[in-house]
Amino acid sequence: MAANIRSLTALRGIAALTVLIFHCSAPLFGGAEQVPMPLNRGYLAVDLFFLLSGFVLTHVHERDFAEGVAWADVKSFLRARLARIYPIHILTLLLLLPLYGSGAAYSGFALVQNLFLTQIWCNGMSWNYGAWSISAEWHAYLLFPILVTHWRQRAGRETFIILLLCLAVLSLTVLHLDNDANIAVTPAVLLRSLPEFIAGMGLYRVYRGGWMSKFMADDRTAVCAAIAVVGLASLKGTDIAVIAALAVLLLACAHNRGRADRYLTARAPMFLGRISYSLYMVQMIAGTALAAAAPWVGSIAAGHLFQAIAFAALSFALAIPVSRYVEFPMRDWLRGKAPSKTVPDIA
Repeated sequence: MAANIRSLTALRGIAALTVLIFHCSAPLFGGAEQVPMPLNRGYLAVDLFFLLSGFVLTHVHERDFAEGVAWADVKSFLRARLARIYPIHILTLLLLLPLYGSGAAYSGFALVQNLFLTQIWCNGMSWNYGAWSISAEWHAYLLFPILVTHWRQRAGRETFIILLLCLAVLSLTVLHLDNDANIAVTPAVLLRSLPEFIAGMGLYRVYRGGWMSKFMADDRTAVCAAIAVVGLASLKGTDIAVIAALAVLLLACAHNRGRADRYLTARAPMFLGRISYSLYMVQMIAGTALAAAAPWVGSIAAGHLFQAIAFAALSFALAIPVSRYVEFPMRDWLRGKAPSKTVPDIA
């Protein structure tokens, strides 16, 4: 089994690009209420992030807890996770400091919550609007050593039952919120993120066990799953179905060694995967910078197309150097490793 499932790095890049397109859509169509489907369902790409996170972390770190939960292993794991997410999180907070005091979301209390990645416990307290998911991820990381230890002891039938329970919890949560899975504030976020993270761990068990591997490795499965995601996202009230299709797409991409894998591991998708975290996190910076510059840009800034293009271009212009000069160098330094010269896995 591959040590580095490179296609999933590209899949994460596509998810980050989908979030960017989602954020571009409102100015492009003149308002959030005008955005057509499936573009207005781009928030579901974050659900793919949670699934991927549980899957990849189990792939990379399951053996670290093969003998149980030891403090030394937990400390090493959390250090690696903090090194992965925290440098960019701190950088974006520093860049947003000029907003300090401009509202409750930019208070000193909110800043402390963001520094400790606990902002989901307070409604709307993420300085960087994308950081709500990082806070949710951090809570999943804290539980991961215990969860993965118990996963190793589960048989195939139990894995299937746990996956169904994850789907049930997520479905009840979304149903309670009028079939809207776009939960980004309050502790209810954990009812979105944790079931998906745990489901990602279960999907890895399916992958590692080779269940349905021949079917999942077929190019047609990957294509059909992708079509299902887009098709279901074009219908109202299908958030849970889209997330289920994303889970199938994840498995298909992980198994595939055919054309789908070759396309995903081409240079452009892999580059997109490499900068995906930075691209996701700098979008608030791009939007804030454009809003501040609007009075000096002139009347052309009022054009919806111009706003969308400017937002996307600035997001990429920020993400590429931030990824190269901050994200990965700081990750390697905090882990005590030599700088990586290859495209890294998303872990």
